[in-house]
Amino acid sequence: YPFSRLNEFNRDCYDAWISGLECPTKTGVNMTSSEEDSTLTFNCSPEYIPEASKWFTAFTLANNHTDNQGPEGLAETKQHLEKNDIQYFGNPDPNVIDDICEVISLPVTVKKDDGSSQAGKLPVAMCGYHAVFQLPTQESVDIISEYSDIMPVIAFPHMGKEYQSTPDDLKINFYRSLIDGGAEMVIGDHPHWIQTSESYNGHLIV
Repeated sequence: YPFSRLNEFNRDCYDAWISGLECPTKTGVNMTSSEEDSTLTFNCSPEYIPEASKWFTAFTLANNHTDNQGPEGLAETKQHLEKNDIQYFGNPDPNVIDDICEVISLPVTVKKDDGSSQAGKLPVAMCGYHAVFQLPTQESVDIISEYSDIMPVIAFPHMGKEYQSTPDDLKINFYRSLIDGGAEMVIGDHPHWIQTSESYNGHLIV
C-alpha cells in the first residue's frame, strides 16, 4: 500500500531513487495508527522492505524517527535493508558522526564515444544530518572534506520548521556551509512542505 502509486513517477526513467526512511522496522511491534499518531512513535512491518527494494537504491537514516524502537530496532532495520540490498547512510543520533557519510554505489548509465551506452556503478559519498533538535557541529560538517577530494558528495540534512514555505536564515546558512565544506549538492527534508531552491556558488540546494 505505501508504494501503490510510485509507478506514476516513471521509475524506469531513472538510474536510482534515494529517499529518507523515517520508520524503523522491528518485528513483534504492534501499534495502532492512533497510538503512533498520539505518540509520534513509529514502526513498519518487515513485509514492506522487499517492496521498497524494487523502488529505492538507498535510504538516509538520519532523522528523528528511525530510532523510535531503540538501538535494537535500529540494528534490525539495518539488517532488513542489507538483506534486501538497500544501501543506507546517516544516523538518527546527531552525536554519532562516524555514520554521517557512507560511500554508496549508484547505478548509472555510461555513454561511450561511439554513441552506445552500458550500465555502470558510480561511488558517491552520501552524508545524512539529523538536525531537527540541534544544528550539526562544525566537526560533523568537516567530514565531507574527507570524501570530496575523491568523489562527489551529496548532503541530506533533515531539519527545518514544519509547514513553512521557506527555510529560515539559520537553515539557509547551514545548507550553504555544506556546499562550502565540499558537497556537490544539498537535498533537505523534514518541513513537510516543498520549500525554495537555490544555486549557491554553482551548486544546487533543494
